[in-house]
Amino acid sequence: MISIEKLKQVKRLITHANCPDGYASALIVKDALPDVEVLFVKHGTEEHRALEPRPGDLFCDFSPHIKSWDASREGEDDCVRHPLQLKHWLEAGTIVLDHHPTQRDVTMLFVKAGLGAYGENDRNECGAWLAYEHVWKPLRDANEWNEIKNSVHEFAELAGIRDTWKKHDERWQEACWQAEALMFWGNDALTLGIEKTMSTVGSLGPVLFDKKVESANNALKEAHPFVTKKGTLVHVFQGVYTTSDAAEILEKSQKEKFGKAMTDIVAGFHYRVDADKLQLTFSTRSHSGYDVGAFCKAHGGGGHTAAAGFTVEQSAEVGSNPYAVFRCLLEEWETEP
Repeated sequence: MISIEKLKQVKRLITHANCPDGYASALIVKDALPDVEVLFVKHGTEEHRALEPRPGDLFCDFSPHIKSWDASREGEDDCVRHPLQLKHWLEAGTIVLDHHPTQRDVTMLFVKAGLGAYGENDRNECGAWLAYEHVWKPLRDANEWNEIKNSVHEFAELAGIRDTWKKHDERWQEACWQAEALMFWGNDALTLGIEKTMSTVGSLGPVLFDKKVESANNALKEAHPFVTKKGTLVHVFQGVYTTSDAAEILEKSQKEKFGKAMTDIVAGFHYRVDADKLQLTFSTRSHSGYDVGAFCKAHGGGGHTAAAGFTVEQSAEVGSNPYAVFRCLLEEWETEP
């Protein structure tokens, strides 16, 4: 349980950049803490790695970058397993609210110290839900806020339905519309505020979602399929924003044709420059039960079992063909003992 006093001391929020759950988390936290500084950060970037602990930090839908993680030394003192890095974050009183399975071990260290909460994806507990449950409710759960409380509760639930991919929920379509509206507004949603942003979902969401589905279909038409030596069927295409929807479309068409999902991994890619270094980012999805989270974590990334990503630097050793790079990394990982 995070104390009210500790929450009131929060000065800076660090959350996921270019992510509807990150934007939803920021809106909810800022509604409870209007003066909080919001920092949107991409996972695994130099900006992420260079963050220094300081009093008043809150990570939501995100975790600090802690080096020297050694999960094999379970049971040893945490500061032995995480020399200096963990100690400094804890001494600063950093609060961490995260729900990504690949970051569970790190997040639980802050939970043990009374400085965090871990969200269970099976219960739709995304970053926005953690922000609502552990920040907004403790700070604003009073009778005079009943009306806005109901709408923020719904807003957080919809964020969880989409982010944890509960497509059988009756509100799935509405959750998709909300996610698209959030991506449209991006950082500008903070200027609008949570109530005005929510009021645009009904008008913006359906149009934006239809456009995204169209883009996902086009991406699949250009996808490169291959089968690894182990027999894993993969589809790779350019772009990362439509990966989830492309995987959904592909699964649906394969189930109609074959009775089950045939493709194990759908992966989108794009290039970026971080700290003057050319990098290649992959966003992966799986509807066949393949653990893409473990694969991505092995390459410095993270996420969920069925949705994860990672980034590699371009070099002579890695190569420059994104399709070949992904295949090489996947086959190497699949053959490791």
